Amino acid sequence: MAKKFHAITLKKRFWVACEGNVEMAFVAWLNQLAKENRTPVHLESINMKGGSQESMLKKAGKQLAEVQKKEKDLEVEERIVHAFLVVDNDRPDN
Repeated sequence: MAKKFHAITLKKRFWVACEGNVEMAFVAWLNQLAKENRTPVHLESINMKGGSQESMLKKAGKQLAEVQKKEKDLEVEERIVHAFLVVDNDRPDN
């Protein structure tokens, strides 16, 4: 009997800098939805632990640069495709 082979679909990786724990939970929920619906995406989240939007953006930029430096040996298809900063809508500096 011939063996059946299934192609493995690589998940697209997105890097998500989150303002705090609430946003981290939101990203975890999105990952769960993607898994349940067999959507080939993975959201890698990191907690910025608050601050001004400007300070979070700068901190996120530095941390993303470190991640991308470590990714240099990965195939292009395995690297992060987009990065986001998720913050609350109720912030005074929106």
